[in-house]
Amino acid sequence: MCDKTIRHVSVYLFAALSMQSALAAGTVNLCRAGEDVLFSCKTGTKAVSICASKGWSSTVGSLQYRFGKSEALDLAIPQVPTNPSLSAVYGQLMFSGGGGAYLRFDAKPYSYIVYTAVSSSWGDKSGVTIEKSGKLIKNISCHGQPVSYLGPDLFNKAGLAADITEFELP
Repeated sequence: MCDKTIRHVSVYLFAALSMQSALAAGTVNLCRAGEDVLFSCKTGTKAVSICASKGWSSTVGSLQYRFGKSEALDLAIPQVPTNPSLSAVYGQLMFSGGGGAYLRFDAKPYSYIVYTAVSSSWGDKSGVTIEKSGKLIKNISCHGQPVSYLGPDLFNKAGLAADITEFELP
């Protein structure tokens, strides 16, 4: 293998091990045993997670947003297991020196936008923004580094549609 390939493999291996370490170290998540954790972070005394059933794809399984405590969820969207392609829409954020990704889960008139972003000027941001009828009513930041697989690979696998609603990072 050439040096460039070894570096890429090393970076991917480090990222995978970091994710496993975060999960093993007790990162709070609201996913059940046997579900895939696609995003999760602490938000103080509560957590926000995006969970998928094992073996999920755009045509099988489910994808769900969850907020609350592991012993008592405050909210799950959609309320019943729903095909991933119908559960949310995605968006990508681009700005000078960085970018980000998000998933929007709707429970009209509310929207819950789970995001992660990075910029060379302000660093990392992640959390969930709550909108009512398109107006920002609350932003809840992650405490510490989230577990996040938000990005094009997840969006494609889930068969998600692009978000047509404008989202500005808080």
